[in-house]
Amino acid sequence: MREIMKSALLTSALLTSNAHAQWLTQVDDDLFTGGKKATLIGYLQDADSALIFDCTKRKLTISYAERYGEQEPVSATPFNLIVKVDSGDAHKMDAHSKRRNSKYLEVSSDGREMTENR
Repeated sequence: MREIMKSALLTSALLTSNAHAQWLTQVDDDLFTGGKKATLIGYLQDADSALIFDCTKRKLTISYAERYGEQEPVSATPFNLIVKVDSGDAHKMDAHSKRRNSKYLEVSSDGREMTENR
């Protein structure tokens, strides 16, 4: 399972460099903070995956999600999530895998070490 996730993530990362994303934004009331909660989802065409940014008043999380229809349990696996936008610097973040919902697995990070290392 772990090797399948790592190879799928690597393959997707290599193939998505030419992918185009369709972006969806949703803003809701955050019951826990009294503020707002926003989600920005970039569906990567031809990859059946997405980049997801979840933002509340206190936390920003970035996730890479990929379709995974198997119903077997998923154990948390540590990953390095590397994010690079256009010609900017690459940022390496500690991340972990988990099931996002019944159809998707995700590798996510709250980016703390990225902001702490700057």
